[in-house]
Amino acid sequence: MGSSIPRQEFFLYKSKWSAEVDSVMLSFIVRAKNVAQWSGTVIPIPILEEAVAAIHAATRLSFTWRELYERFQFFEQRHHAFQLVVHTRGVFWNVNNNTMSASPSIWEDILKRSKLAGAYYYFGEPEFSRLTMLFDCKEIKKEKNSDVVVISDSTVPFVGPAAPPPRWSEPTYPIGEASESVSSPIVGNFATTRRKLFAEEYINLDNESTNSTAPILYVPDRDGASRPKPATSARPQPRAIAFNPAASPHGSSCGSTSPNNWWRNNRK
Repeated sequence: MGSSIPRQEFFLYKSKWSAEVDSVMLSFIVRAKNVAQWSGTVIPIPILEEAVAAIHAATRLSFTWRELYERFQFFEQRHHAFQLVVHTRGVFWNVNNNTMSASPSIWEDILKRSKLAGAYYYFGEPEFSRLTMLFDCKEIKKEKNSDVVVISDSTVPFVGPAAPPPRWSEPTYPIGEASESVSSPIVGNFATTRRKLFAEEYINLDNESTNSTAPILYVPDRDGASRPKPATSARPQPRAIAFNPAASPHGSSCGSTSPNNWWRNNRK
């Protein structure tokens, strides 16, 4: 069956039309549609007239805007024929090398539905991406919504099942009554878990600490025997100064070096 089907060029290109002309025309129309944003698949005549000038500047071939319009309609037929092929069960399209493969019985059924589909017996559509941009963009249907949604501040209290607490936490209890409003999620009152920092009882071994008595140390004597050395339980106290009746109570007073007693000067 494959030998009886002609090559792709036989279906797509005739007369002055070629792959180069198709590429220039489709590139210009796609850019113009993105800028003008016209709806549907009906191309405006001013766009076709500008496309005529663009094709002549690129290929030195002259066309009329009517010829371009007929070619534009043929592009749409090509797009639908290729969509028929690729959406048929049993047809495989290798996108990397743009080749098609299917059993003869499947191709026989496809060709009965569209003769132009024979153009894709060997290869896929060469302008697939740009044809898809032109003819496969479906408009979004806008409908008026007459339903009115009333948002109320009233809530219906209910008691729902609480979330299971983690295995490592203590039993939890609900904070209060739950609410059916969206902004009032049910949150459990998770109690914090206290843990010991050390596994065993901690003993303070600081010799300078006054909280506990330091252990008794053993010091070797001159004859080699060990004798206990009692440890002090408190920090060393400052040395007590003996009371001097002749000294001034003010340490910075100049009268502290006077030979006279300070209590006698107070009577003056």
